[in-house]
Amino acid sequence: MPRKDVQEAIERLWPKGVVELSVDFEDSWFVNVQAKVTRALRSLKGSQLLFEREAQGDPVWWPESDPDQKPPDECAADRSYHLYFIVPEGDAFEFTTESEDYIEGSIETVHGAGQTGWCVAVSLLAPFAVITLGERIEYDNGDTVEPALESPLETIEGSAIDPVRHFQEMVAEEAFSRLMAVRRKITEIVEKHGAAVLPEEDWKKRVPGLRAGDGVAAREPLRVLDALFFEGV
Repeated sequence: MPRKDVQEAIERLWPKGVVELSVDFEDSWFVNVQAKVTRALRSLKGSQLLFEREAQGDPVWWPESDPDQKPPDECAADRSYHLYFIVPEGDAFEFTTESEDYIEGSIETVHGAGQTGWCVAVSLLAPFAVITLGERIEYDNGDTVEPALESPLETIEGSAIDPVRHFQEMVAEEAFSRLMAVRRKITEIVEKHGAAVLPEEDWKKRVPGLRAGDGVAAREPLRVLDALFFEGV
């Protein structure tokens, strides 16, 4: 069972036991502190606020499209949370990668550059936040991979890999210490402005009797993360 404050928030938000994408973007508790949180995270020494994504989905134009065209190629899905991506300074947090793209009838290798950093999700539904390790990648063909709250890393057998432990095994102790120091500073900022940062063991807990409504991208059984931090389809 979720801890008491989380359970009370979920019962208040979803009294019928159904999670719905009914976020009031203009009347959320976060509206009153968003500018202060953003300013503090942007001013955080030893790191960079590299990416930010509003909860309300924006129009999207593909790399080959004219950004002035109407309507856009698609619209990003609305979310129940505001996302920040913060990268500590240093080469240990940058990497190169490759992908394949189908171009003019043939498969070509596309090079990309990425960063490893903290995904900071603040729920607009209730004063809770989640901090996870993620990545952002930009490819030479214009494609980008946005930071995600949950890591896609898996073993050959399909078991999830802890991204923090994996990163610790890949870098020097000094870089890992710097990573964790930045996380502590982020936690202080977020909690100072009224949001409780949920540990992984709390946001992974299942919520009995809760299900996803139409338009909500979540797999059942639902967890605390799916009840407070979700996006539309």
